[in-house]
Order: sequence, then structure tokens, then C-alpha cells
Amino acid sequence: MSSARVSPSHEPQALLRTPKSRTMLELEAYAKRPMMNTNERRSFVIPMSSRFRQIWNFALTVLLFYVGTALPYFVSFCQLRIGGELPSEGLEVTFWIVDIFFYIDFFLNFIFTFEDASGEEIFDNCKIAKNYLCGRMWVDLIANMPVAFWDAILSETQAEGGISKGGVYKLTRLARLQRISRLTRLASMSKWFSQRVTRHPSLSWLKGVQSVRITNFVFTLFWFVHILACGWYLCAALHDIPEDTWVYRRSVDAQGHSLGESEPVDQWLHAMYFVLTV
Repeated sequence: MSSARVSPSHEPQALLRTPKSRTMLELEAYAKRPMMNTNERRSFVIPMSSRFRQIWNFALTVLLFYVGTALPYFVSFCQLRIGGELPSEGLEVTFWIVDIFFYIDFFLNFIFTFEDASGEEIFDNCKIAKNYLCGRMWVDLIANMPVAFWDAILSETQAEGGISKGGVYKLTRLARLQRISRLTRLASMSKWFSQRVTRHPSLSWLKGVQSVRITNFVFTLFWFVHILACGWYLCAALHDIPEDTWVYRRSVDAQGHSLGESEPVDQWLHAMYFVLTV
């Protein structure tokens, strides 16, 4: 029996039907691989899709709401309370723990990826650091300054005769309010939360629910009233003669006891009511 022979005219078709070697398949797969973005070649960054990043952002959002509500109350109605500062060791420890969290967050921002104007996630460490340095890093730096730093500056001013001892005490307590500048992070947090909701169809419908929108409005209104109430009480607490302010002029019972003799919670409730009705 004669062996089958491929005619010259059919040789190209025969070569195409010849199984490719393993080396050729590997070379073709390497040539067809997706090109890696130059941003992705940098190591030691935490992408936006990281589980740790998502948990951290959620915890950061909770702490930001805590700072925006508890800190103004603590400074206004406890530390600068008319009649003397109230002991608040529990709140002091809590704020100390919160400060440590934000100290860590300050350095993590140098390795957290971000999205540029075109929506592309940037993985380049140099671009990440430049974006943070040219952005909100200075706001975070001021917000993370310890109270001892402001105390040292004000004490030096007092030594030069530029401010009284009582003024140093009040200004040192007021310096804690600079931590409210951390609330600027809520803008980026709201964008992050909106992206998470949009990617989950089971949650995106919540945006259009009327009860959810009403709840958001109520909470936002409550927060603004709370901030104004703390500021309204601070106006009286920082007055040279607190007895001439609305706190002492307001009676709380039939016996004629003034609001200045009441507990901080009662003073806060009266300040909330005053802002809502006046």
C-alpha cells in the first residue's frame, strides 16, 4: 500500500491543520495578554475594591458622624460649661481612641488609590502622594494637631502678655473644635457610598424611596440644628459676664431657677428648642 502524499498545492492547508507546539501556544498567549497599565506596576497600594478599604471607609464614616455630633457637645456643654468644667474621663478616652484612628488614616491616604477626572483608578504611588499633598492633606494635618500643640502656642502667647490665663484656658478648649474640619472627608465618603449603592441593584432602589429621603432630610436638619445650638451656647459661655446672657435669663421652673444651674443635657435641649423656634 502506497503512503498518502500531500500535493504541493495542498501544503499550506496541511500546515494549518498541523497541531501547534506548546511553545507556540505559550508565545501566542503571551502576545495576546492585556497590556498592564503603568499605574498598576507600583506595589504597596490599597485599591478601592479592597475589602480592608471598604471596612475602613465604613468605620471612618461612622466616626465622622460621631465627631460631628459628640465633639461640639463635649466642648460646649462640658469643657466650657458655664459654672465650671464637668469631669468627663469617658469622653476623653473615647476621643483619644478616635484621634489614633485618624492618625492612622492620615498615613493610609498616601497608599490609598483614587480616581482621576476621567474615572480611572490611579495605582502610582507618586501620583497618589501628589494628589493628597495638593488636596486635603493640609486640612487633615490641622485637624490632627494634638491639643498640647495649641496649648504650647497659647501658653507662649500668654507669657508674652498677649492673652490672659482664662483666655488661654478657653482657647485651648476651643482648639478641639478644629477637629470638626475632618467632616470635609464626608464629601469623598458620600461619593464612595454612592458608588457602592449603584453597583448593588438590590440597594440602588433605596435612593428613590420617599421615606428614605425624608429620613435623610430629618437627620441633616437635626445635625444643623445641633451645631447651631452648640454655637449659641458657646456665645454665652465665652461671654465675660455669663449672668447677662440668655442662659441665666431663662427660667426652667416655677421657683425661678435659671438654665445656667441645670445639667448639660437640659441646657442642650433648651438650646435646640431656642434655635428651632427663634
